Amino acid sequence: MENTAEALPEGFFDDPEVDAKVRKVDAPKDHLDKEWEEFQKEMRQVSTVSEAIVAKEEEEGRLDRQIDEIDEQM
Repeated sequence: MENTAEALPEGFFDDPEVDAKVRKVDAPKDHLDKEWEEFQKEMRQVSTVSEAIVAKEEEEGRLDRQIDEIDEQM
């Protein structure tokens, strides 16, 4: 005889958490959880781009200062 939890179809229970628990699988993520994860991913990407821009600007500023110092020394 099959285990009753394995015999139940997905979505048998109205509550997705109970359904997943009885079938011994991970509960589906809430829509807000998915949106939150997508938002965090997007913010990490924006942060990476921002850090690259800041690093580039700092390098350009450093090079400009070095050129100015060399010009003064000449």
